[in-house]
Amino acid sequence: MVRVFALLFIAAWLASTQPINAQQQSTTEVKTEIDPAHAEKMQAGLALFKSDVRDVLIKQCVDCHGGDEVQSGLDLATRKALLRGGAHGPAIVAGKAADSNVVRFISHNEKPFMPEGGEKLPADKIAAITKWIDLGAPYDQPLVANPRDPDSWVNAVVPEKAREFWSFRPLTKVEPPTVKNAGWVRNPIDRFILAKLEEKGLTPNALAEGRVLLRRAAFDLVGLPPGPYQAVIGGYFVMLAPLSSGQHVIHFHGEIPDFSFVFDVTYMLSIGSHS
Repeated sequence: MVRVFALLFIAAWLASTQPINAQQQSTTEVKTEIDPAHAEKMQAGLALFKSDVRDVLIKQCVDCHGGDEVQSGLDLATRKALLRGGAHGPAIVAGKAADSNVVRFISHNEKPFMPEGGEKLPADKIAAITKWIDLGAPYDQPLVANPRDPDSWVNAVVPEKAREFWSFRPLTKVEPPTVKNAGWVRNPIDRFILAKLEEKGLTPNALAEGRVLLRRAAFDLVGLPPGPYQAVIGGYFVMLAPLSSGQHVIHFHGEIPDFSFVFDVTYMLSIGSHS
């Protein structure tokens, strides 16, 4: 009887995991529309790129977008990078010039106007670039000798706005701020901490006693409360952690009460025949 129930259960499970029938699958498939004239358009776009567009991009755009610089993260040196876009989003929508930022910028219909700091491109050049994008924006080869790979992390470009974040700013010498409770300060870093606390109307916590610091060090080093193998000796937290292998791990966590420096050293000692 148990075997019969087991077989019935397996049969029911297999039936529930069978794929949906072909008719259901056909209703859920997403069909991709392919332009029957795609090859012809790309061929025409390539001819237009060689005759008109390439020269305009090299003379008017690549110096700032693909040569020595990649301003706003926009690299026009390769089609791959062009399609990737930059800080203002996708540069173009292949086959849809009307939806492409490049056309809006060079037509001066939307800021930033391009070329930056230069005159608006002639109407025939704008028309050529517009038509080229409508034809798929094909390239025959990169616009520079050694183009960047937009997928390489070393070529990542930090937008100008992001450079304002503190970690991207150049190092400068900063004088520690003046504080009211100067007696609490033990080093210049304390002044920055205390200044912010005083700005918010807060006061620092009192210094923790040895057993509290020992407990913190124990959790920090071994993830457990201190036990009989832990102690404070000469300003150092000494923690002996016995292991099941017969070895002992000794942690030295130094000078925590002083806060002038902190170090953590671990030694592995063998007990018995390996001592």
